[in-house]
Amino acid sequence: MMVKSAELPPELLDPTYQNRLRVIGRRLDLGGYRSLNLVEIAGGFLARAMRPGERAPQALEFPHADFPRLIGAAFAERGRGQRLGNRHELVPTGYEDFLRALGHRLDEQHAEAIAITELGNFIAVNGVAPVETYHQTAMAPFQSLLRPDDIATLLNEAFQRRAPEPQSLRARIFSRA
Repeated sequence: MMVKSAELPPELLDPTYQNRLRVIGRRLDLGGYRSLNLVEIAGGFLARAMRPGERAPQALEFPHADFPRLIGAAFAERGRGQRLGNRHELVPTGYEDFLRALGHRLDEQHAEAIAITELGNFIAVNGVAPVETYHQTAMAPFQSLLRPDDIATLLNEAFQRRAPEPQSLRARIFSRA
């Protein structure tokens, strides 16, 4: 079932890293890919990843023009158990969750021209982001090395943002009365 763009929550169609990386992560999880190299290029993203048991990586292209369709398909598939997941130590809940959380962080820092490379026991994230200098804002390169603990923190922060406000202990006690 395909969801029309008009039926999607409008915030999902915003061209944010969070939205686009989430969809890329979902496709990677569904395909069982690992060993990700993802680069933003003019017009979209290129990914190079491997499937378990294969010796050669595959190239995957994600043009900007395809994202509304990919987002609609992901929205329609929610909760249907179609997500295979790519469970391993570095991204324990799969690429979709990890890339969505990372995308949120990249959006917050107004990053551009990103590259994400999975390297054994860490993930390197590169790009450019605005920095304040004396009386102006300039773009400067950045690099982050995310180790398993950093990734766990990133995922925990993302899950907390999505969870409803926890009810206080006092409110839970008195709501039972």
